[in-house]
Amino acid sequence: MARRARGLTLSEMLVTLAVVSVIALAVAGVAVALSAADAAADTYRESIRTAHAALARISRLVRSSILIPSADSQRLVLWTGDDNGNGAINLGELAVLSWDEGEEKLLVREIVFDESWQYWYCNPTFSLSQLVSASAVEQMLSGSQYCQTSLLASDVTGFELQVSPAPPLSTTVTVKLTVGQTSGTITVNSGATLRAPRVSNVLITMDGECYLENGSH
Repeated sequence: MARRARGLTLSEMLVTLAVVSVIALAVAGVAVALSAADAAADTYRESIRTAHAALARISRLVRSSILIPSADSQRLVLWTGDDNGNGAINLGELAVLSWDEGEEKLLVREIVFDESWQYWYCNPTFSLSQLVSASAVEQMLSGSQYCQTSLLASDVTGFELQVSPAPPLSTTVTVKLTVGQTSGTITVNSGATLRAPRVSNVLITMDGECYLENGSH
């Protein structure tokens, strides 16, 4: 006569359930850790892309400009070119690179006119003495109805800018940029030089006043 199969006792079932639970928790923990690591890696890679893209755009902007009228640790004022050939700095030829620390954004402000007749009345010239404050120039551009603000990078948690020599004789710009949060943070450095600087047109008097030769004082 066949022997009946012996079932699990209650204690054996409890032990089995406990072992299975421990294994399941361990597997779940590994899965969560792998998922978190993958997310952190994605964040870090995105920070790298953002930082290098921002530096590339800054470099292009600097190289295409001809003079740095003023700068501070968070702003850079650029004369992007003598578009109308008058030898003077016009409003529509200025651009300001700045870091909004509160919003953690790197921005470029510039004047973009439409094709209306108002262009000639809204594009005044400026002397170098009127552009010595980078923050004042940024406010001036921001207050214009023709100001266009472009986002270079977001999630910028640190930004340092240096120019050499001092404006308006600067020809080289050095930038230190930090992008991302916590484990996804990356800090990169880069430099750029004005490709065709107009520093030779800047005249400095004995009392330190700067003038732009063939342009406004």
